[in-house]
Amino acid sequence: MSQQIVYMFQKSAEVSRIGVFALRCAVTGTMFLPLSVPVNMLYQSIRKPGVSSVLSILRPGLFIPILMITEAAWGITGIQISQPIADMLTGIISIPFIVHFGVKLPVAAFGGVYVVLIFIFMLLKFETTKFEEYSANSILCSSKT
Repeated sequence: MSQQIVYMFQKSAEVSRIGVFALRCAVTGTMFLPLSVPVNMLYQSIRKPGVSSVLSILRPGLFIPILMITEAAWGITGIQISQPIADMLTGIISIPFIVHFGVKLPVAAFGGVYVVLIFIFMLLKFETTKFEEYSANSILCSSKT
């Protein structure tokens, strides 16, 4: 699929080779965004601006040093993998924040561990639903042409 997408914009074999890998890297990194973005929004909604600011600055703040290191080590491949690495690290760093939030909740408010499990279930369900909608839309759009 990624090859067809890149081919729509550029027919060159070399550009296609580089673009396909870059697109796959970008998609891999976006799988970690549902870990970091909702946690950031959660801390905004409970009026914790310090934590929220740190979480929102984390992704671009990690990207620049990672970009410099990976580009120096691997050239264009390093440039392609730097954003997904920053996304993955941001998602992984966000996990303790949601666990901390869930554990701090009183037992009367669903119990902390249950909140974390519900949050994870909602993320998985959201991602599955979005994928199913995308698949259905792509099937509908391709049948019209």
